[in-house]
Amino acid sequence: MARTSLQSRLAIGIAAPVAVATLLTVVLVSYGVRQLVDDFVLTRLEHDLETLVAGVELSPDAPPHQGKQLTQVYQQPYSGHYFQIEAPGSAPQRSRSLWDQRLDLPDLEPGERRTFRTRGPEGQPLMMLAEGFSQSGRSAVVGVAEDLGPLTSTVQFLQIAIGGLGVLLLALIVLAQTALIRRGLAPLSALRQELHRLEQGDITELNANRVPAEIQPLIKEINQLIRLISSRLTRSRNALGNLAHALKTPLTILDGLAEDGERTTGDELHRQVAAMRNIVERELRRARLAGGGMPGRTLAPETALGELVDVFSKVYANKAITFDIQAPPELKLPLDREDFLELAGVLLDNACKWCDHRVQVAVERTGETTLLIVDDDGPGCPAEQRDSLAKRGWRVDEEQPGSGLGLAIAADILEQYDGLLSFHDSPLGGLQVKATLKTGRD
Repeated sequence: MARTSLQSRLAIGIAAPVAVATLLTVVLVSYGVRQLVDDFVLTRLEHDLETLVAGVELSPDAPPHQGKQLTQVYQQPYSGHYFQIEAPGSAPQRSRSLWDQRLDLPDLEPGERRTFRTRGPEGQPLMMLAEGFSQSGRSAVVGVAEDLGPLTSTVQFLQIAIGGLGVLLLALIVLAQTALIRRGLAPLSALRQELHRLEQGDITELNANRVPAEIQPLIKEINQLIRLISSRLTRSRNALGNLAHALKTPLTILDGLAEDGERTTGDELHRQVAAMRNIVERELRRARLAGGGMPGRTLAPETALGELVDVFSKVYANKAITFDIQAPPELKLPLDREDFLELAGVLLDNACKWCDHRVQVAVERTGETTLLIVDDDGPGCPAEQRDSLAKRGWRVDEEQPGSGLGLAIAADILEQYDGLLSFHDSPLGGLQVKATLKTGRD
């Protein structure tokens, strides 16, 4: 199927009703002009008919006689103004303008009147008004007619002029609306150029100030998507750097063990390989948690947290952790699903690693702020060390597996939402991690 441009669709959508309206206007105006002419001619014919009937004399043994003098135009041959009086048994009386021609009058009863078009002398188009009347016990029919030829020519000229004017007006309207459409769509051309500059890396986001108000929401959504993709790309790069940094130390140790082959033991090799395996599995688990759903701007936290709990119940099956999720079922957050899963996954993973047997997760929404609170019943963290928990690569206990990057990744996600990561004593006895996000109103 051939694609139609937006400009063509708008042009057709506007031109079609304008063309129909113009055509109807031309037809109505043409009909109105013709009707006006007919009414004008009929008014004159009625006046002449009344004058003619008032001057007719009917007698039982004589033909009809018109004694009242009409205007001079009825005396001029083929002048275009005619009358004729017919009575049964008598020769018709005609105006001198008919010369030797005769009008075809209908048979009418007294008081009956009829208006119709007919042909007159030399084929002239006539409008005729005929009426039946009686006098002195005798009936007659009188008819007056007027040549419509000159007026018809004038009407046709007016109709052609009106039609031409309508076509000209339609052309001007189409040209004007085409120019307006092009002018209205000009910001889209500028937007296309900005998209090209964005692709080339010359700008970081689209300018929403130079586009119409109707397009600004679209630009804002595109810019939000650009920031989201940029944030994910940055986190992906950081994740690769984190993984490389975390593997650097075990690889250095393995390299040293390879050079000192005589003192190398199998336990040392296994220990370093296990450390590398833990790092790789941790990063793969985080990637699997973050990529569990399609991207979206609205999510139900209860459902998302339920999915995470199912995963961590299997990962930390040896601890038999009891999870307590506190999130209203009707709550919907305007957050990207991948961001929320990665953030909650990092905090839950940290809580599961340090807890004894219990982890509690709560989601609260107040105005434009959303709180994600994760508590555990583990040993907690000394107050003097809490400020360092979110630093990249910093670890409370070097004996615990991990790279010290999880909470730093959570802080990076919160930065995208103007959020904050804070640490407190948990009512369960361990550590409470509170993530505050600016999510806006629904």
